[in-house]
Amino acid sequence: MSFWRPVEGTRPRIGVTEATEDDRAACAALAQALDIKPATVSVTQGAASRDKTLLVVTDATLLAARLEAL
Repeated sequence: MSFWRPVEGTRPRIGVTEATEDDRAACAALAQALDIKPATVSVTQGAASRDKTLLVVTDATLLAARLEAL
């Protein structure tokens, strides 16, 4: 199970209740919230940490529109 909160402080917050290898749950939750392919999201920093930095590789205009819609 996962959830998305648009903004907490200055960062979006994603919560996942299942532990998976390679942080696939966090990437999948963000991909689902943005309605993009999960393969376009990866963890770039904090793989072993509670706080992670995720990279989304997609069209910038599309990404901006999806983020604005949240």
